[in-house]
Amino acid sequence: MDLKDRLQGLTPEHFWFRGKMDLLEVLLQRAVSSFLKDTPRPSILSIGAGTGENLATAAKCGDVSALDIDQEALDLIPEGLVKEKTRGDACHLPYGDGSFDMVLALDVLEHIEDNRAAVAEIRRVLKPGGTVICTVPAHPYLFGAHDRGLGHARRFTMRSTLALFEGLDVCEAGHWMFFLLPAAFVQRMAQRNTQKGSKAMLPGFINGLLYRVLKLESVLIGHGVRFPTGLSIYLTARKQTP
Repeated sequence: MDLKDRLQGLTPEHFWFRGKMDLLEVLLQRAVSSFLKDTPRPSILSIGAGTGENLATAAKCGDVSALDIDQEALDLIPEGLVKEKTRGDACHLPYGDGSFDMVLALDVLEHIEDNRAAVAEIRRVLKPGGTVICTVPAHPYLFGAHDRGLGHARRFTMRSTLALFEGLDVCEAGHWMFFLLPAAFVQRMAQRNTQKGSKAMLPGFINGLLYRVLKLESVLIGHGVRFPTGLSIYLTARKQTP
């Protein structure tokens, strides 16, 4: 979770955060079973880790190092959840070449002006054969108050996402939040010319219903379903071995 979300009173029970953890679990399990099954405890770097709500899911699969540019966010990550917490810039990662089996870049590249430099750094710190899992917001035409409120520099198309990871072998890429896209489109268009926007806690019944929709999508993705569009893009790519 981004520190801004925490300060605005959001909790991990928000449907988007819960749904994102389910998606991450699907992608992690698939990547580990496909590429890291012979590595008992893979080394995992989470860049833009925020306050760490996704890290419990990642920690089930390996030893996690958390990096964020905001020390206050890092301080909120529970002690013992990760191997180390490091304040640093995603465009200048403070690690040696080939340091990690996996890198997570979950809804972080949209915050970075020079995201090509960030991806180059991800590629550098990955071991040969290592894997990156990335999620980014989709559809530039939806850019508006919501994105400005969260400090986004851009939204992505599938083509721009694939181009960003050129030089890595893309294993899978798809869309998430397909079923919620129409409602999100209406909301974003209504807020397009306002100055601020953000996520908000919803009444329990609605929050639970929206979570179940996202849970269904993650289950379907886990069974190989690929949605034609969605509010987010996910990608798994692998660094080539010599």
